[in-house]
Amino acid sequence: MLATRTLIGCVLVGVLPRVVVGKDFTTKNDWFGNELAETPECWSDSWSFTDDRYRDYFSFDCEPNISVDNGVVALLMNETCFSPTLIYNRANIHYGMAKVLLKPSKQLGAVTALVRGVWGKGEIDYEFTPLSPDGHVQSVYYVGHNEPNGIGGLEMHGDPTDNNSGLYDDFHEYGMEYTPEHIRWLINGVEVRKVTAGPDKPLPKDAYAFNINVWNAGATFSAWAGKTNWTEGPHVTYVKQVSFDSYCEKTKNMTSTVTTGDM
Repeated sequence: MLATRTLIGCVLVGVLPRVVVGKDFTTKNDWFGNELAETPECWSDSWSFTDDRYRDYFSFDCEPNISVDNGVVALLMNETCFSPTLIYNRANIHYGMAKVLLKPSKQLGAVTALVRGVWGKGEIDYEFTPLSPDGHVQSVYYVGHNEPNGIGGLEMHGDPTDNNSGLYDDFHEYGMEYTPEHIRWLINGVEVRKVTAGPDKPLPKDAYAFNINVWNAGATFSAWAGKTNWTEGPHVTYVKQVSFDSYCEKTKNMTSTVTTGDM
């Protein structure tokens, strides 16, 4: 995003929590301060939230504002919780593909974010802004925290499988592939952006942590997200499925022994 974020408890003064209060992160730690293994493991898994297995892998920030019903996670942003967050809590994500089946909030001021990494330490995002032209989503990535619009700038994307149409009225699959050589963003299985590492295009080194949230961008960035109006709503983002395909090696020409199936 475009500026510094500050978190106080479950309520933000300003904007999105890229870190969790009370947690101390080193370069290779996850959201909960767990140290990542030196050797990445090759694995693939998927969670549909239709049973309780997800509880061993995901945690909630602002838990009273997060519910699971009929296999759908609902993240409710309101005046008591400016950024409900679904957090993958294992320290076993390395390079690979993350996919989410998601329907973002379309209320003004509420920005939905899919985030790999930790703010200030390397980050790869999708961000859904209700004021985006034609209901599109933006892709962006950061190496540190001093790039106002990310490295390489923001890019906007519609649904490539439906004449670049808007994305806010239904569930769509969003993918982010992260390797030492490139980052790819995919929508409904179609690549919409690819960034390849180069002398003038450094990539994040340790964007391992993963979370999904909806945050009150309208409190500070109303020109970008629209002004939040609590009488209109609800400000809810829905998640049906999350999958990870963790690649085996942190080297060039990486391959996965498992191909992630259709969500």
